[in-house]
Amino acid sequence: MADSKIYVVAPQVENGKLCGRVPLPLENTRELKIWYDSSAPYLYKFEFSAGNRWLEYGASEYHYKLGLQRWVYEVDIDGQTVKIEVAMASAAPTSTYMYPLDDLLGCPCPSAYLTDGMLFVVRLHADECAKSAAPSIQLPARSATPTSDKDFLPQYDDELLRLAGLTRQFLRRLWEIVKQRGVVKSAELAKTLRLPKQSQRLGMALSILVQERLIYQKSGDSYSIRPVDYQPASEDMMWRVVKYVCDNPGAETGELAKAAGTNVSHISKIARHLAAQGLIRRQLVAKRRGIANSATWLHYPAD
Repeated sequence: MADSKIYVVAPQVENGKLCGRVPLPLENTRELKIWYDSSAPYLYKFEFSAGNRWLEYGASEYHYKLGLQRWVYEVDIDGQTVKIEVAMASAAPTSTYMYPLDDLLGCPCPSAYLTDGMLFVVRLHADECAKSAAPSIQLPARSATPTSDKDFLPQYDDELLRLAGLTRQFLRRLWEIVKQRGVVKSAELAKTLRLPKQSQRLGMALSILVQERLIYQKSGDSYSIRPVDYQPASEDMMWRVVKYVCDNPGAETGELAKAAGTNVSHISKIARHLAAQGLIRRQLVAKRRGIANSATWLHYPAD
């Protein structure tokens, strides 16, 4: 199977769920089923089954543009790489949007559009095709290990760090503490650095290190030097934040908190987690507050 095969499926209702059946000419698997429960609160929850096996995978990519949402899953079936894309459009009755599917289908299709509903697209690759394929937009690369203070997080401007009450040396020191201890609580970090337990300076520094993937949040109040399976809020809330950022590029942290119905401290943890996952982009900027400038996070779509 030198070339990839593409299957496009419009799901049908089966037992109260939308189901798409995809023929797969593999050695042991002849059919892939994709299930979506439209009554569930999680719009991004999809289930896959091949033969008698349920496949448990999380989305590796998420895209949003002009009302069209798209999730990408990469699964392994019988030694073959199967890329599953789910596109969902929700058009308002007065909407005139038509979503061209050229990118989704991977071919010039000038007359193919998705205006409402859901579409399943499955790409089946031979192993050599999957290995040589150009990488997709997934998790951002982890920041390289710095060799000196001057090389530490060079993408952050010194003046902006100063407005945030930080220095490059302080950020490096914080990173080294987490690195040395492996896992450490925020209260211990504050004590070691002689800061108040609820220090805004510490919170800002942790935000930068987490979203640059130099450290990882392990729980509500602890951090690890190694990747962990933790998320600061329900998936439903996090996807709502992603959607709000896509609809409102440049939103400030307080605006996100108000839209999500939570506080600034909680939304900051959500935003830095989403930035670390490559689902949104955060930019530290100088903004005038009263008579002086201060460092402020603005949030943009990852795309």
